[in-house]
Amino acid sequence: MKKIFLAAVIAALVFTGCGNETEGNGSQAEEAPQVTVTKAAEDKNAGSQGGDDKNAEDKNVEIDVKALADDIKGGLSFDDELDEGMDVVFMRQYELEESDFVKQSSYFSTNATTEEIVAVECETEDAAKKVETAMKKRIDERKEVFADYAPDEVARLDKAVIKVIGRYAVLCVSAEPDKAEEIIDKYK
Repeated sequence: MKKIFLAAVIAALVFTGCGNETEGNGSQAEEAPQVTVTKAAEDKNAGSQGGDDKNAEDKNVEIDVKALADDIKGGLSFDDELDEGMDVVFMRQYELEESDFVKQSSYFSTNATTEEIVAVECETEDAAKKVETAMKKRIDERKEVFADYAPDEVARLDKAVIKVIGRYAVLCVSAEPDKAEEIIDKYK
């Protein structure tokens, strides 16, 4: 019994070390987005003859919200410094309760700009839609606040990217909405 356990531990260590190859410059190779599709989605895709039911696929996607938010932050240029938002800050900014989400990853500007990144995992699709509504409300409120003293920021808010992918809601306010959308779409 001890030999089997030891063999399993050694095998686990060997296989976990295989994914950390580095490029020629010694830095770690860029990892692909961490997306997993459930068995139901694989079965559906295997049985389809070119019929693409995007909504059904969205329901089965699993997204690492931290990785998504980090990819957006790293893939776009921002005018302001973005600081990571704790759950308490996120809930206050979006007027949500802890029961409204499973996890979130967010980055907020220093309020000199309206730049912001928020990726939220919810328990259900309905909860994700509730978060989407909160995101839209925040954008509208910020438009009112910035209209008088920084009208350029209102234009940025007008181009905010808000997407719901199954149980996930994502927001990005930046000067590069098309790039933000491309990054988010990689997680579908």
